[in-house]
Amino acid sequence: MSQDPGELTRQGMVVGGGRDQEERGVETVLPYARGQRLGGRTFQCDATAVRSRGGMRAFALLDGIGDSEVVREWTRAQARLLAEGGLRHGEAYSAVRALHAVCAYEAQQPGAPEVGAVAVLAVMVPGRPVTLAWCGDARAYLYEPDGEGPVLLTRDHNQRQRALDAGQYAPPGWRHSVTSALGDLAPDPEIGEIALGQVDGGRLLLASDGAYEPVHDHSAEREWATALAAPTLVDAVRQLLDTTVWWTPEEADADNATVLVTDLPHLRTARGGDRAGGGV
Repeated sequence: MSQDPGELTRQGMVVGGGRDQEERGVETVLPYARGQRLGGRTFQCDATAVRSRGGMRAFALLDGIGDSEVVREWTRAQARLLAEGGLRHGEAYSAVRALHAVCAYEAQQPGAPEVGAVAVLAVMVPGRPVTLAWCGDARAYLYEPDGEGPVLLTRDHNQRQRALDAGQYAPPGWRHSVTSALGDLAPDPEIGEIALGQVDGGRLLLASDGAYEPVHDHSAEREWATALAAPTLVDAVRQLLDTTVWWTPEEADADNATVLVTDLPHLRTARGGDRAGGGV
C-alpha cells in the first residue's frame, strides 16, 4: 500500500482513511480505512487496492509470499488488477478465478519470477448481495454492532485447515503452508466464495495473517470487536493494529500485517463455500 498524504505513520505502522474517489472526482458513499505494519520483515509485501465505478465498489487485500522487492511490486500490481477485475466482473469469484488463471499462465513463461500471493476480494454492487472470494489464508470478518465479536467469513486454504478438517493434529508451522494462491499452477484452484445478504449496520474487515494470527493465538478476538466498534474507521484500524502489536511476542519475528475496514450498512446472512475450477 502506498502512503497517501492523509495517512499517519507511528510505531512502525501506516494508517490511513478516506473516501474512494470516482473517476469524475465525486466522493463515494462508503468510506474505508486501511493500515499496515512492517513487522520484522525487510519489505512490506502485503498490498491493498480500492476501486469504484458507477456505484460499484471493490476492496482487495493481498499477502505476497516472500520478502523481496520483486514480491512487493508484483503483489501491489496484482492488488490493483484484482480490484479492477472485481468491478469488471461485478462479483468477486469470477475476478479471483480470472486473475488466478492469468498469474498461472505468466508463471510458466521463460524467465518469470518466483512470486505468489494469497488474496481476498469484496465486491459491492447496489441492490445486490456483497460477494467475497479468496484463495489462501487472507481473511474477511463481519462485525455487527449487536454481535459478540467479529465473525470469520472465510475458510483458510492451508495445510492446517486440511488437517483440522480431517480431525488430525496440525503442527503450528502448517498454517504457513498455503494450498491455494495467485501464482500457483493448480488447474482447478481452491477459491472460496460467499455472498452476504442485508441487515442494518456492520463493518467488513479484510486482514492478512500477520494481523490476525497473534490475535487468534491468544484468543483475543473480543479485543478486535472492541476495535471495530470505534467511532471512526481510522480509529478502528489503529486499534486493530495496536492489538496485533500487543499480542506479537517478538517484533523481530513479526510478519507484515495489514487490515482494511469499511462500513457495510446493509449486510447479513451468508452463503458460500469453496469452488474448484471455473464452474459457475
